[in-house]
Amino acid sequence: MDLEILDLTNEEDYPEDLIEQTKLLTSASDEIESLIGNVNDFFKEFSEYSKVRNNEEKKILKEFERYCSHLNEYIDHIHVEITALVDVLKESEKQQLESQKTINELRHEVELQKKQNAEMKEKYEEQLKMTNDIKEQLEIQKTENSALKEKYDQLDEETNVSLTYTAVIGSVLSKMLWKTSKNPQAIQTYIETGSMNQFLNLVNKTISSFDETYKDGLPDVDTYEFQFILSLLGICINIMAQTVGREFVLERVTGQNLFRNVISYMGGIPMPSVGGPLLKRMIIMMLYNLTFTKQGSFLIESLENSVDNIINCFNAHHTAEIQSIAVSLISQLLKDSQTNDFCLKVRQKLSQNEDDFKMLMNTADSTTKEICTQLINQIRELNDVISFD
Repeated sequence: MDLEILDLTNEEDYPEDLIEQTKLLTSASDEIESLIGNVNDFFKEFSEYSKVRNNEEKKILKEFERYCSHLNEYIDHIHVEITALVDVLKESEKQQLESQKTINELRHEVELQKKQNAEMKEKYEEQLKMTNDIKEQLEIQKTENSALKEKYDQLDEETNVSLTYTAVIGSVLSKMLWKTSKNPQAIQTYIETGSMNQFLNLVNKTISSFDETYKDGLPDVDTYEFQFILSLLGICINIMAQTVGREFVLERVTGQNLFRNVISYMGGIPMPSVGGPLLKRMIIMMLYNLTFTKQGSFLIESLENSVDNIINCFNAHHTAEIQSIAVSLISQLLKDSQTNDFCLKVRQKLSQNEDDFKMLMNTADSTTKEICTQLINQIRELNDVISFD
């Protein structure tokens, strides 16, 4: 009987119970083979004795033959059982190999995962180091920022002190200069010493800076900043009131730029507001003084939005003084104007502000009413079609 049992060359590849069963089967197979060999040898020898004719011996031999036949059947049965068991062992071996393959694959995946985990750990440690470095840099930056903030606060405080000091000095000096500028000789001195052009530049830049700083709301009228700008405008009024001053301003680009800036700033002054009427009054007086010469009227006429910003002063948000000066200014500009376009512009703007003009006519004092009537007559002389009755 030739059995194909497991190859146990590499015992470590199989479970211990499977190895033990295989060894037992191998041993049993060897024993059975030996037993079958002995039986066959016995039958050969027994065939020599089968020639006995004694009935008693024949009976014994017959019984022995029957026993041997049963033994052969039993051996065949064992052989079948062993063969079946071997098949089971082979199937078990197949499953074991598949399991071992799965285990090997899992081991490979585990090793791969370990490798990936190691790489991830290495990357994490690098990232952690970078994070710590960044934290360290942030702490350094915080320290530096704190020092810079402290320095900034110190400089800001010093700047505020300096600005306040400058505003105080500017306010005081400009008030003093405002008073002296009423003297015609003082204006002449400014021009002769070359200070006038510098002053006009200073006023122009100061107005731009003031507008940018307080575009969201004017400061209180008692502040040094407001008093400073007010004094500068007052000085300009006095300069425009003097013939020599007007001529200098009109002949210089700095003077023309100043009035261009003043007209633009005038339109943005919030009304009604605290301080707004004061600033508009000063500006409208500057413009009015400039019209004492036709060249001054021509300059105002040429400036963008001049008519709109002046006629807007007719509305009830402005003081009676501002309204009166504005009406007088428009009237004077119409007298001096030499272009139909300007007259048309005035008529169109008055038409848009007709309600404001009517209210002004009804509420103004006698002097202002007289000027309004004069303006209406001027417009009618220009064949205006607007009715103010």
